Amino acid sequence: MPLATVDILHGIVNSSTFISEFTSQEVSPGIQPFLSHSAGMVSPQHADVMKFLPEIRFTTPQIKTILDLVDDDGIADLSGANTDLYFKAAADQSNRTADATTAHHRFRAAQVLLVLERISAPHDGDAQAQCRLICAYDGTNAPLVYAGSQALSGTPATAAHYTLGEVHINGSEIDGPQNMEIDWGQNILQAGGSGDQYNTFNCQLQSTPRVTIDVMNSVPWALGQAFDLTAGCSFYLRKRGRTARVADATAEHIKLTASDGLGCIERTSGDGMSPNSTTIALNLIAPDATTFPLVVSNTAVAITT
Repeated sequence: MPLATVDILHGIVNSSTFISEFTSQEVSPGIQPFLSHSAGMVSPQHADVMKFLPEIRFTTPQIKTILDLVDDDGIADLSGANTDLYFKAAADQSNRTADATTAHHRFRAAQVLLVLERISAPHDGDAQAQCRLICAYDGTNAPLVYAGSQALSGTPATAAHYTLGEVHINGSEIDGPQNMEIDWGQNILQAGGSGDQYNTFNCQLQSTPRVTIDVMNSVPWALGQAFDLTAGCSFYLRKRGRTARVADATAEHIKLTASDGLGCIERTSGDGMSPNSTTIALNLIAPDATTFPLVVSNTAVAITT
C-alpha cells in the first residue's frame, strides 16, 4: 500500500499553556507484554498485556514555560485540565493541512505528572529542558488516548530562547564557563493496585539535584579539590535577543540558586594543542527541612552578582 498520510508535531496544550517548540519528542504506551509457556513446549502459547506505563518525553527550549509550571522540586500536577499532544497532518503535494480541518491527530491524557529531568545550557548554543509527562489512570479515562480526525488547538509561536549565563560559586563568578548541566536526579514512584493494568498513583520519591559546569581552564582547582557550598551558588540562563544578548540589567533572564552542598573537581583534561577543560560538580543538599536544594529564584530577573 503506498504512503497516504504523514503527520508532524504541532504542540502540547494544557489549559492556557502551549508548548510549541521541540527538539525531540517520543510517545510510548509503555506496554509490558506477558508470555507463558505450557510444560515442555518450546514456544509460548499465551500472550497478554500485564501493564501499561504510558508517557511522553520531550526536549524544548521553552525553559521559562517549564520553570513557571514546576515547583522547586521540578514536578507539576497537570491534572486540572487535559494534556493534549497534537500532530499536524502534512498535505499531499502541498505543505500542511489547515489547523481547523479535522484531519489531524491527538493524544490526550487526563491525569499527568510533569517531571523536569534536566536543563542543558551551552555557552554558544540553545539551552534545552528535558521533560517527562507521566500518564496515570483517573478512574474513568485510559491514561493515554489516541484520536484521529481532529482539529488543532494552539497557535505555534517562537518563545524566548536562552543560553548559558553567569555562574557564581560561594559568591565568586566562575571564569568563562562553557557548558552547564542541571540534573534534578528525579526518582518517581509509579504504582497501582487491585490487578489494574494502569497505574493510579505517581509520587516523587527523591530528587537529588546535581550541577556540572565545564570551564576552559584549570582555574577552578583554586576552589579546592572538594569544598563546601555554604556561601551559596547562583546559576543564570541568559536570554537572547535577535541581534544581541538581552542586557544584564534587563529583568528577562532566569536565575536558579542553591545554598548548601558539596562541590568537587571531577577532572581536568586536554591534549597537546587544545586548552584544558575542567569539570566542576556541585552536589546540592537541602539547607533545612522546608527548602529544596535547588530553587528557581526568578524566571524574569536581571543578572547580578
